[in-house]
Amino acid sequence: MSCYPLPLDARSLDDGRTRKLLKDFKFQSDRYKKTITAKKGFEYDGTSIPKRLWRWLGSPFVGFQRFGAVIHDWLYSHGAEEGISRKEADGIFYEAMICSGKNACTAWLIYRGVRAFGKNSYLTENSDSAII
Repeated sequence: MSCYPLPLDARSLDDGRTRKLLKDFKFQSDRYKKTITAKKGFEYDGTSIPKRLWRWLGSPFVGFQRFGAVIHDWLYSHGAEEGISRKEADGIFYEAMICSGKNACTAWLIYRGVRAFGKNSYLTENSDSAII
């Protein structure tokens, strides 16, 4: 099964909406046979779930999807340079949510959301932050 070999170590920034990794954060994808490493110093904004859906799907930094969101934001910022397509990045996000304990139905709904609305956020050039 896919897993996170390192704990998530991040701090909130002054804007209250962004967090910064204090250490590298890794995810091992069994499906794609890749280890993804979000690097120390990377800034991310968690899951981009509309506030009206937080009650059912979770808020940006709470819930089982929060770990997968770090990896997903990293891949949306650096995936192209690592040879990972947007579709693969979204698939890895789904896998990461399931690995974290998110139920398959909710993970699928969040996955469908990023497939439907994430196109303009996937960067073809790297960035040190992902504010999606």
